[in-house]
Amino acid sequence: MANENQYADADAVKARYSAEFLKRVTNFTGVDPGTAIIDPKITAATKDASDLMDGLLQGRYDVPVDPFPDHFIGDCIKIAVKLLVERKGYEEESSDANYVTAGNEVLKKYEKIAEGKISLGIPGEGGSSTTPVKIKTEAPPKVFPCAKLDKY
Repeated sequence: MANENQYADADAVKARYSAEFLKRVTNFTGVDPGTAIIDPKITAATKDASDLMDGLLQGRYDVPVDPFPDHFIGDCIKIAVKLLVERKGYEEESSDANYVTAGNEVLKKYEKIAEGKISLGIPGEGGSSTTPVKIKTEAPPKVFPCAKLDKY
């Protein structure tokens, strides 16, 4: 379960990615980089990912979004892993570039949500409403009555 004001936590990231991968992207500066996963780095990345999501959503929704759609967890995890890989450093030709690309795609989705091109379907400026919208229109008085326009 996510921590307060976060859409995912370190446990959610650890549940979706292998220990070997997480060791490589969190414990890359230690004397023996393959021995342990550094949980505070994952926690910081999930917090930063949640903050990025909220930063994009805040113009359209109250943040943090609560309750949030289920897909926020996976989106937050992808952004967090992107941040971990970027912080470790990677080659654009390496397999790690796929994690950065996936995270960037999620951020693009949130940019579209911020622009109003995608709705989360939750209450808020960009969300959907179950209340029907009524539009009231009034036309200005006619300048040229129909009788004067017969010959045109």
